Amino acid sequence: MEGDELHRSPSDEETGRDSPGSGSEAWQRLSAYAYLSAPERLEYVAVMRVFCGTLLADLAAPDVLAKLAQTGGPGAVLEAETLTARLEQLVRWGNPLRSTHTVTATGIAEYQRSRSRYQLSKLGERVQRVQSWREADPKVLGAFATTVTRLWREIAAEDSAPWKVARAGHAAELKALLLVTP
Repeated sequence: MEGDELHRSPSDEETGRDSPGSGSEAWQRLSAYAYLSAPERLEYVAVMRVFCGTLLADLAAPDVLAKLAQTGGPGAVLEAETLTARLEQLVRWGNPLRSTHTVTATGIAEYQRSRSRYQLSKLGERVQRVQSWREADPKVLGAFATTVTRLWREIAAEDSAPWKVARAGHAAELKALLLVTP
């Protein structure tokens, strides 16, 4: 999706890691917040709210699409293919986890959308629920946003890898969003 290339997790080659999946816990925690500064952040937030607001253990893309249509808002107008792409990007960021089950479908496209089911990861739930920033003291919120932005700028200054520079930019975007959101 457009804009996702800047919000993806860096490759092992970019981070200097030797083996796939050996990412640090700190990096995984930071990546889980990426959807909050993505260009499609309102859609991502709507999708994550579906996962946090359900008692079901896992959901397929059609299930999420139906719940988004019921609630209205930015996610209600997503096409099935776009929603599937958003879900896959959220999985890469560590928010929901992929789970599978037996699928009954009437066509290939329905099979492809239904074969993957998603469940909220513990980290993804924490990130979504932490959005109590809407009720946070503006001074505390400002201090948090300023600190995160400063940390990413320092990281990018020490190592100008494109993904680190991009994360510093996203942190600044998140700071702007947090400081202007009522």
